[in-house]
Amino acid sequence: MKFRYRARTKTGQALSGFVSARSQENAEDILRGRDLIIVEVSQDNNSKNLLQRILRRVPLKSQIFFLRQLAAMLETGIGLDAAFDIIIEQERSFKFKSIITEIKNKLKDSGGSLSIAMSDSFVFDDMTLSIIQSEEEAGHLSSGLERAADLLEKRGGFKAKIFKAMLYPTLVLILALVVLIVFIVYIMPGFQQVFMAMNIELPAVTKFILSLGDYFTQNFSKIFLSLLLIIVLFIFISRLKFTRPLIDKLKLKLPLIKNLAFKSAMANSTRTLAALTAAGVPIVSALNMAGDTAGNVVIQNAFESMAGQATKGVPLGEAANDAGVFPTLVTQMMRIGQETGNLEGMMDRVASWYDQELSNEISVVSSLLEPLMIVIVGIVVGVMVVALIGPVTSAMSQI
Repeated sequence: MKFRYRARTKTGQALSGFVSARSQENAEDILRGRDLIIVEVSQDNNSKNLLQRILRRVPLKSQIFFLRQLAAMLETGIGLDAAFDIIIEQERSFKFKSIITEIKNKLKDSGGSLSIAMSDSFVFDDMTLSIIQSEEEAGHLSSGLERAADLLEKRGGFKAKIFKAMLYPTLVLILALVVLIVFIVYIMPGFQQVFMAMNIELPAVTKFILSLGDYFTQNFSKIFLSLLLIIVLFIFISRLKFTRPLIDKLKLKLPLIKNLAFKSAMANSTRTLAALTAAGVPIVSALNMAGDTAGNVVIQNAFESMAGQATKGVPLGEAANDAGVFPTLVTQMMRIGQETGNLEGMMDRVASWYDQELSNEISVVSSLLEPLMIVIVGIVVGVMVVALIGPVTSAMSQI
């Protein structure tokens, strides 16, 4: 969860921003760990307003391009206000143009930080905002924008790899299903009249196909609505707080996809942890946000457990080992990174290794799915051939 805060440094300087934590008490512990005197901490309404985030969703490519544009202009010495004017003038999407305009106006009216103004837009995620906030506070806004864009681009690359791997088998399955339905509902009934006129004794497969076609024709609306209801229920159930952990555990145990799910989650989370620590985000917040980007509740809970241990002063390597999820490679690299003061470098190496492993796993899954699709298509074609040829063979035997 994300919490807004107002605090003061020991020298009296006023600060405001947001922090990711499991609870308000955890957020307060994180702020005290940064030697801040807390004035106010409250849960950020933006993090709870899911409807706003859905309605104002902006493509990842557009977000990346915006961040890179803004970073490039700030690097060349263009002021923040002028940079926003240029970006607004060039933006083609009306929705995103209005969102950028809102950010600019909020920044101008309040005189606050860019990260806070961007947070109120309901577009950018906590990870992006935290990187920008930390670099902004350190006086390195342009590098923070560039770092956030790099991380978003790599995360988008993971999704694109998995999407490409699943696209071919999904299209083949859909095509096979459509062909089978067309055959059952439209083609076989036409042959049924011919078979009846010839008084042919139909084989069991042909009878089954014909009865199935009759059932589809008579109950099409019921079947369609039932399938739609099942899909909606599955999506709803998979997102419930008490069912999602069970589904995510299942993903990590199912053959063929368990390695893909685990390596994808580890690549995302370790890359995020590397970027956040490099940006100066406090380790507890960084661990919580790294877990959020894992995309799997089991691994997310492990990162949250590490964050809880970190607040007690437990070394990261030991906390990771106690979580019982991370491989030895990750726990040892965390330990070495913390001991040497180069946690971001170690996590970046782990992420790069998992990137390569994920690419290899996608290749393996693709190579296994392709022959499986051929077998499925063969079965569909075989059923159609048997259903048509069977009556003809039966007729010839009766002559």
